[in-house]
Parts: sequence; structure tokens; C-alpha cells
Amino acid sequence: MFDKLKQEAADIAMRLALSLGFVKLQPVQVRQSTKGRQDAQRRRAMR
Repeated sequence: MFDKLKQEAADIAMRLALSLGFVKLQPVQVRQSTKGRQDAQRRRAMR
């Protein structure tokens, strides 16, 4: 019974770590993509 609990706890911990890591990584990716769009808009405006 304890082994099953340990497994579930490990699963939850992994999911938490992954979701937290995703939350931390996501804003950077969003910023990079929006920055890329802004650069593209500037290039179009320059022409």
C-alpha cells in the first residue's frame, strides 16, 4: 500500500514540476514570438 502511495506522490511531484516548468518557460516563448512579429512588422514598415 505504501509503495502505491509513493508512486502516486512521485507522479504528482513530476506533474507539478513539469507544469511549473512549463509556466516558467511559456512567457519567454510568448515574448520571443511577439518580438519576432514586431520585427516583421517593422521590416514591412521600412519597405
